[in-house]
Order: sequence, then structure tokens, then C-alpha cells
Amino acid sequence: MQQRHQRHTATHADMPLFKALGELSGVIVRLLGVKAVQLLRSAVWPQAQEAAAPACAAVTRHRTRPMPPLCWRSPWWAWQLLSWALATLTAPTVMLVGSLLLINSHSDHPMFWWALPAVVAIGNATAILRINQLHLCDPFTDLQTLAQRHAAVSTVTGATLFLCVGWISGFLPDIATPLSSAGLAIVFAVLSFPHAGAVHASLGFRVKDD
Repeated sequence: MQQRHQRHTATHADMPLFKALGELSGVIVRLLGVKAVQLLRSAVWPQAQEAAAPACAAVTRHRTRPMPPLCWRSPWWAWQLLSWALATLTAPTVMLVGSLLLINSHSDHPMFWWALPAVVAIGNATAILRINQLHLCDPFTDLQTLAQRHAAVSTVTGATLFLCVGWISGFLPDIATPLSSAGLAIVFAVLSFPHAGAVHASLGFRVKDD
């Protein structure tokens, strides 16, 4: 009876220790979770870690010294044409469709397949014209922002033209429903245009010298 009482008393005496250990374990788990998220973020997006360090120091500098506007490369028409041609010819969809047409140019819907490279070319040309118009009204100061805007315009234009060509040629009504046709248009645009923004930003524009 006395030994049972001693064990019961020892258990009550150890309760604060167990509670403290539990709280400490919870803190350690949370810290490990935060560290795991930071490691994952640095592995997936290392640029964010590089930009985080000088961010505080850069805020004051950017407030007092705004970023200079980007400039067109000179001669602008040559660089714009080179940007358009390279972005179009290196599009994965153009290379794939072009290779298939070179292997066998006969198909049930020749108008559709031959029109796809033209869709990519028109989408890139539309984006270049739109970017130039926006740059005239409100000059871009960041190449990444310019590239993202170019990719957005060309993607929307390309997806719309894909649907138009697909339905006019009869290809999409034969193989897909309207909902799946929209999905095919999105996939085509996503594969065709995101790289075009980076190409145009790097070839068509430059950072103005101070």
C-alpha cells in the first residue's frame, strides 16, 4: 500500500516535467516545420532567397532612385524581327508540327495542321505590337514584367486562334466536345508561348545605361 502511494505521488510530481517536455517538443516540431518550408522554397525558387537579403536595403534606394525605363535595341526593327522569328521557330508546337508535316504532309484536316505554325507566328506578332504600344504609353522598367505581359498576350491570342482554326477546319468538331476543345487550346497555347516573352524581352529591349 505504501509503495502504491509512493508511485502515485511520484507520478504527480513528474507531471510538470512531462508537460514541459511536451511543450518543448511542440516548439521543436514547429521550428523544424518552418526550416523544412524554407529549404523547400530555396530548392524550388532560389531567386527568392537571393532577393530577400538585399530587399530591406533596396527599398530606400528604390524610393529615392526609380528604375530607368527600358530601351529598344537599335536598329529596333531588326531586333524586333529577330525576336519574332526566333520565338516562333523555337516554339515546341511549331517544331513538333513541322516535323510531322515533313514526315507526312497528308492528313484528314490539312488546313488545321498547316495553320498551327501561322497561329504561333500571329500570336507572337500580336504580342510584340501590344508590348510596343504599352511601352510607348508607359515604359517598362523591368524585363521580367515585360516578358510576363508578352506571354500573357500571346497565350490568349494563340488559344483564341487555335479554337477558330480548329472549328473552321472541322478538326475540333470531329474529335472533341466544346469543353475539351477549350482544354486543347489552353494546352497548345501554354506549350507555344511562355518562352516567347523571355525571348522578346532579352532581344528586343535592353536596360538603359545610367
